[in-house]
Amino acid sequence: MAVAAAACVALGIAACGGRSDLGGPAADAGAADPPPSACGPTTCAGCCDDAGACQPGTAESQCGAGGGACQACDPRYDVCNPRGGGPDVTDVVCWAPCPLRECAGCCTLDGECVGGAADDACGGPQRVCQDCASRAMVCGAVEDARGCVAP
Repeated sequence: MAVAAAACVALGIAACGGRSDLGGPAADAGAADPPPSACGPTTCAGCCDDAGACQPGTAESQCGAGGGACQACDPRYDVCNPRGGGPDVTDVVCWAPCPLRECAGCCTLDGECVGGAADDACGGPQRVCQDCASRAMVCGAVEDARGCVAP
């Protein structure tokens, strides 16, 4: 503002920075920021959470794409893969990585059905495998299935 005032003095403009007779606001009144755009298909490549904020859409708890509502995947059965269904599948973002009903063990994230007793691929029948080793845990008995337990 001081630079603008100095320029006005140097140029000899008497009304510089004041109100003009055009009826508009004063030049130095400061314009308010425009309201943020609503989260949706034109403003968000991921998904829109309950508060209306755009999320990346790749988390199990906030999964989605194309500016749609975020969905929570059940980590026991699904993984977040909002683009995994191909062009013929719409509005499905949570996927079982392998045919769970046909898997006696657990499904790895890359779609392989394994026994489910390894520390890096632990889980019960018809479930997504857990990587216990990455959490400094081991695969063990949890109720009537296998899961991550303290060593």
